[in-house]
Amino acid sequence: MNVPKQKSPLRTVLIVLAAVVGFLVLIAAAGVAWVMFRPVNSGDFSSATSDWETAVQPLDEIETLHSQVTDLTKTPDPAQQQMAIDQQHEKLDALDTSLDEFGSKRALKDEGYRAAYDTVVASYDDKLKPMATDYVDNYPTMVALEQACLAYDKVSGSTTITKEMGVAWFDEQIADCEKAVTDAAGSTSWGPYVQARKASIDDTRAAFAAAEKALKSNDERGYQKAVLQAYQHNNDARRKQSEGLQATADQNNAIFTEFRAQVDAVTAYGTERS
Repeated sequence: MNVPKQKSPLRTVLIVLAAVVGFLVLIAAAGVAWVMFRPVNSGDFSSATSDWETAVQPLDEIETLHSQVTDLTKTPDPAQQQMAIDQQHEKLDALDTSLDEFGSKRALKDEGYRAAYDTVVASYDDKLKPMATDYVDNYPTMVALEQACLAYDKVSGSTTITKEMGVAWFDEQIADCEKAVTDAAGSTSWGPYVQARKASIDDTRAAFAAAEKALKSNDERGYQKAVLQAYQHNNDARRKQSEGLQATADQNNAIFTEFRAQVDAVTAYGTERS
């Protein structure tokens, strides 16, 4: 007679354990899938909005430092200038990092929120960071330009133009200023101010050339007219330079204003859905 084999108790336990483990694995997998694929909810937006405010905090310090190095009437020493450059690079890098880290937020699975965030990142990479970097990196060059050109302004403003003062005299007086302007010509963020400085130099040189030509031709009337033009150009120079500095500020502030509006759009989108 055949006697049925009895199942080992250990085997039975192992089978049960395997079934339990498999069931738990399925539950865990389902939980992970839910976390990954569930719709974005108000809690996600609330958390992201709070984190977003923290992420963009370096912007305030970036804008403050930017405005400080706009004042060319101050003459900080090279160490102070380098400190300003280092601080601005540090703040720009901090904002760069925080924007990048925010990119992993779950709320960004919402297409509208992602689009608003991507706009901020693109604007930062393409406009704000290049402008702010160029501006502070060229700050020492602009301080040197201002000092060199102010020295010329004082000479030209206090000197009575005589028949001995032709183009050669003007070129000698303007040499340091013109070199500083040439050195600064590569800056896009300071562009309007540099262009205003260059234009005033070109205008005044043309007047001196006209005076010299008239003098050689014994054209006293033409000489007096050219001298008057030279004086007028000197008087106009300060106004043009002030306008150039204001145009520089307006150009760069427009980038800050646009960027802040884009940052606020992300904040508003998240707040409305929190």
